[in-house]
Amino acid sequence: MRIAGESVEREVPSREGAVYITTRHVYKVFGGRTNPYNVLGIYKIAEAKGVPVPNTAKFTAQLQDGTHTRTIGGLRSTRVSGRFFQLSKPGGERILINEIRKITNRKLLETVIEGLRNASRHGVVDPQGFIDVNRNPPLTFIDLHSRGTPNTASFEEVLEAAETQLNELAGTPSRSRTPGR
Repeated sequence: MRIAGESVEREVPSREGAVYITTRHVYKVFGGRTNPYNVLGIYKIAEAKGVPVPNTAKFTAQLQDGTHTRTIGGLRSTRVSGRFFQLSKPGGERILINEIRKITNRKLLETVIEGLRNASRHGVVDPQGFIDVNRNPPLTFIDLHSRGTPNTASFEEVLEAAETQLNELAGTPSRSRTPGR
């Protein structure tokens, strides 16, 4: 199978349609009434608010499956890697916190904290993405949904763990901080 001339490594079903993963990109094709331009707007607003998201654009391309070819459209994002987390799933917070605890570079950790705070302020719901402590930027949110009003509850525990790690790197005692400040 090929999409936009790229070989598809994996096809993943999604509530909203289908996802095609290639070496460089992730293509999301929406079913039903979802307008890709509306979803793209969510990404662009979040990006403007400082939420770390992959480079995302609307696409129309050919999907070739064997001898069948059809034109499809949706969103194309730069493929990101690292450790996957989904805060709404069991163990999702623990995965993210464990990765945060591996960070020993203060600037990198500050970047993660800023991304988490911005996602919380922007109201990202069902937060999920990838973290890679060896990459800059280390944190990227995917499959973005937002309510536009702060969502501190989803981020409280991971922000507290990140700030504790930052304080430990600075050699100061940890102190709890309200998410989004």
